[in-house]
Amino acid sequence: METVNWPAISSTLDCLVRPVLGGPDLKLEIWCVSALSSCLSVCGHIFITTSVVTNRNLLLFCVLLLCFRPGSEEAAERCHQPLFISVLPILREGDVVLTAQPELTSPWVNAWRLSLYPCETQRLVQLDSTDDGCRRQTVKVLMAVCRLNPALRALEAAPLTNLVLHLSDSECDWSQNSLHARFQQCIAELIGYLEQGVLQSYFKPAVNLLSNLSEDQVDQIGFIHIAHITFLQEGGPAGRRRLWLCLCRPSRC
Repeated sequence: METVNWPAISSTLDCLVRPVLGGPDLKLEIWCVSALSSCLSVCGHIFITTSVVTNRNLLLFCVLLLCFRPGSEEAAERCHQPLFISVLPILREGDVVLTAQPELTSPWVNAWRLSLYPCETQRLVQLDSTDDGCRRQTVKVLMAVCRLNPALRALEAAPLTNLVLHLSDSECDWSQNSLHARFQQCIAELIGYLEQGVLQSYFKPAVNLLSNLSEDQVDQIGFIHIAHITFLQEGGPAGRRRLWLCLCRPSRC
């Protein structure tokens, strides 16, 4: 933040780029000027990761800004607001990935967080490649369901990925035809983990991936999934359609 020539970057991108000082994270503030004003249709907050922060990396901002399409009058009004970009420092050494995320490592100021995401995704790819399985597809479906249902958004990608990894140790059939069965099984397994309040990390068993959920969130998520299991077990094909409707469009149930 202190060594980069921000005026030079600003002149190169034809917009004002400057660091946001005083916060625990590394954040940049961008004000669109001149020709880019007509291109910037959405202003808000963008999150990117980078291993090395250099002037060359910062040219990525130009691509980010120019990717915005011309928008409506409302979008034109919003272009007078700043665009914020958070920079996530990453250290890589072989398969080890460390990230600087103070919100997760607090109160340890100088601590780095060990990211197991590369190991988890690599393991899923490896397992699917051996039997042409649907493990990654199951994770995507679970993530889509949780993203579309406000009550389930507290469940992030990590616990869902580890849920499938744990199930892979005991379940052998991950063919495409068994996707609906594995999805139902994942929900049943998740209910069990929620009742215990513990879902161990696949590669670091000492880590509880449900520790960030409050008791109310655990109860709410568990109640919703119990209702979904009932739909699946008693409703047949119609129940599965009803389940999907309730998962993705809860306001219509």
